[in-house]
Amino acid sequence: MHNTRTLPILGVPVLGMIGACIRDGVVTRRQIGERLKGLRVAAGLSQPQLAIAAAIQLRRFQRLEMGERTITLIEATNLSRQLNCEINQLISFES
Repeated sequence: MHNTRTLPILGVPVLGMIGACIRDGVVTRRQIGERLKGLRVAAGLSQPQLAIAAAIQLRRFQRLEMGERTITLIEATNLSRQLNCEINQLISFES
């Protein structure tokens, strides 16, 4: 079962927010993966380097980048910190 932490102010399940946006077609897992890869390459990092720095298992990171897994808010936060970008650059709801 997924960890369903809630945002303290909104009281909304974290996975529910990102998952709903992806499910509703606002942004796809593949688009997030492409953005993630682009930001990683621009930063000059390998997949293992970024996965370790963001505390994500390498295989899971690879699947995120391929669009096979839904990114969690915690992962998006960790990745954005390591890539020196805003979370919305990873999970932007605009095209």
